[in-house]
Amino acid sequence: MPLPNASQPEHNPLRCPQCGSELSSNATRCLKCEYPIDPPTPERPCHTHMLKRSPSTMPVDTPGNTRFAPGTEIILQCLPSGQCFTLALDKPVILGRGEVISDEQDAIDLTQFNAVQHGVSRTHCSLERWANQLVVTDLGSTNGTFLNGESLLPFHRHAVAHGDKLILGSLHFYVSFANLPPA
Repeated sequence: MPLPNASQPEHNPLRCPQCGSELSSNATRCLKCEYPIDPPTPERPCHTHMLKRSPSTMPVDTPGNTRFAPGTEIILQCLPSGQCFTLALDKPVILGRGEVISDEQDAIDLTQFNAVQHGVSRTHCSLERWANQLVVTDLGSTNGTFLNGESLLPFHRHAVAHGDKLILGSLHFYVSFANLPPA
């Protein structure tokens, strides 16, 4: 049996995902079963490539911990995307969509998480450090703020614990506390 010539590429035919038949490189439909074939494009390559970064992970800590002392940051993980962002909460932060409304508070624009489709108001809720706790306050949002599935009373502070789930309209976040290493 002859060995393959190293200068010739190995033949790995494209296969129909429906019936497994061999496809030509420019096929738009399978000739055997008529299954539509989407050709790979630069935006949608056909192969999965190795990531050049490690995945973001949530800190391992005791769920239900409400202690939010100085030096602790909050990590909000948007579900189901998994995208995380970190807040130091040096001053109160408004979660909403669009431009910053108040000079006294920072604002996080959630538009990138499809906030409009999820019913997030422009000034939906605020997060702040209150003594040694993290508190959330619904700011009279149209679709409400929920903590672990419970609807929050607008304009009242509610304590948030590590591991809680915060829902703005229908936009879900997993809440995690991260202690900063000593300086």
